Parts: sequence; structure tokens; C-alpha cells
Amino acid sequence: MYGVEIVTNIGLLCAKTALKNYCRLRLLRLMVTIKEKFLEFHKANPEVYELFERFTFEAINSGMKRVGAKFVFERIRWEIYVSTSGAGYCVPLKRDLKLNNNFTAWYARAFKAKNRAHKDVFECRATKSV
Repeated sequence: MYGVEIVTNIGLLCAKTALKNYCRLRLLRLMVTIKEKFLEFHKANPEVYELFERFTFEAINSGMKRVGAKFVFERIRWEIYVSTSGAGYCVPLKRDLKLNNNFTAWYARAFKAKNRAHKDVFECRATKSV
């Protein structure tokens, strides 16, 4: 009786461990995919980072100590859809450009890497991708 129970418990433990490892692997693959897609998008649209950096510095220069990357991303969206139709900044972006929310954190990380003096302006969680 006890032997069967121990074998069953070991089997459940192995199944749980296998499921946990599978989930970690899927998450890692997803994160790598997002990073790869971000790098591809950034290479094709470097002006998005230029705007991200410009608007972040505008926020810093206005006195903000912390800035939300989503906040900056929404400002870029505003410029794409409103300014390209005639008002505001002259934004060198295609009006049909779509910004993926999954890239927001990668833009914040790129800003932090390039602008070490302002590395605390964005709070980023650790990523599990390489």
C-alpha cells in the first residue's frame, strides 16, 4: 500500500516539475520572440526610439523624476495619429505605423542603457530572456 502511494506521489511530483519546466521554457521562448521582434521593428523604424528619447527628456526637463514607458508610448501614438495630420510636431513617421505594447519595456531598457545618468527614470522588471 505504501509503495504504491510513494510511487504515485513521485509520479505527481515529476509531472508537476515537468509542467513547471515546460511553462518556463514556453515563457523563455515567448520573451526571446518579443525581443527579436522588437529588434526587427527598431531596425526598420529607428525614428520611434528617437521620439521615445525626445519625449522622455521633455518629461525629465519638466521636472518628472519617474516616467512611465507606456506614458511615452502613448505620446508617440498621439504624434503619429494627430501630428501627422497637420497639428503639432513635424513627426517623421508613417501614419499607418502600429506600435506594439510588448515593445514598451524594451524601449525603456534601451533608453536606460544609452542614458546611464537617467537610469532610474524608468522602472523595469528583470527579464528572463537572454
